[in-house]
Amino acid sequence: VGYQIRFETSRTTATKLIFLTEGLLLRQIQQDASLGQYQVLIVDEVHERHLHCDFLLGVLRSLLPLRPDLRLVLMSATINIKLFSSYFNNAPVLQVPGRLFPIQVIYQPIPPEEQVSRSEKLDPRPYLRVLQGIDQRYPPEERGDLLLFLSGVAEISTIQEACQTYATHTQRWIVLPLHSTLSLVQQDK
Repeated sequence: VGYQIRFETSRTTATKLIFLTEGLLLRQIQQDASLGQYQVLIVDEVHERHLHCDFLLGVLRSLLPLRPDLRLVLMSATINIKLFSSYFNNAPVLQVPGRLFPIQVIYQPIPPEEQVSRSEKLDPRPYLRVLQGIDQRYPPEERGDLLLFLSGVAEISTIQEACQTYATHTQRWIVLPLHSTLSLVQQDK
């Protein structure tokens, strides 16, 4: 088993299974339009509609008639099955039921004074209220994690700074950012 990322690879001649990004697979298609080195391609998280993935799916759709031996598996927990199956000539669908954990939605409206306009910096107060709500609901000895998805490095930095201040005050949180501009050591942390 190997992997290949932009400036690093663990691939050898003995590698039978390789993990790589859509962008790298698109680059390989530029060199070998038939992707002759692959017998099976598994594209995971296809519901995350972004340029590389959409373009890759379009290229793979046109490649499949030329490579009847190539198997393509698309995976996603939230895929629009009919859309993707019909796009790939009514491809067969295999649904694997997953475990569902109870989810409780707690809606916390953002007051107008905290809502961000396009020209303003993201207000961290709604995110801090989530931390406070968790701290009020659960005792300190009960451990857990919170994952926040934000749209960019500036937003991550803003929320990280405010959450770090809160974490220092409460001694209940470890705040770790994750984004592509961090060093590999920081990402591994």
